[in-house]
Amino acid sequence: MKLENFDGSDFNAWRHKMNFGMQLLKIYYTIEEEKPNFEEEAVKEKAYWDRDDDFCRSYLLNCLSNHLADVYGQNTIAKVVWDALEQQYKNEKKLPKTHLIDKFLDMRFEDGKEILPQVKELENLVLKLN
Repeated sequence: MKLENFDGSDFNAWRHKMNFGMQLLKIYYTIEEEKPNFEEEAVKEKAYWDRDDDFCRSYLLNCLSNHLADVYGQNTIAKVVWDALEQQYKNEKKLPKTHLIDKFLDMRFEDGKEILPQVKELENLVLKLN
């Protein structure tokens, strides 16, 4: 399941889709809880958790715009990536207008994509700026 990349707007809708995708892939638990301290004997369990965490982190970064993936890709644990995104974007109505202006200035129409959805996205951005 491939989602539209998150670019800094409509976080709550994107977050719900991501939650569904991570639950479907059975990797949601890696962002739900802190990394456990595994006993030395629990090598297999640690390997499973590390694999799922790496997969979840990659899934999260793959569903971000290139710019945001660069910013949040420095985190090595999925929960840290998720928590940082929530802290930054959960209350998107409180985002400064400078973020919206930057997004407006970076807006480009893409060849090969339908024009109407791109125009709608531009209209939504203009409405948020007013």
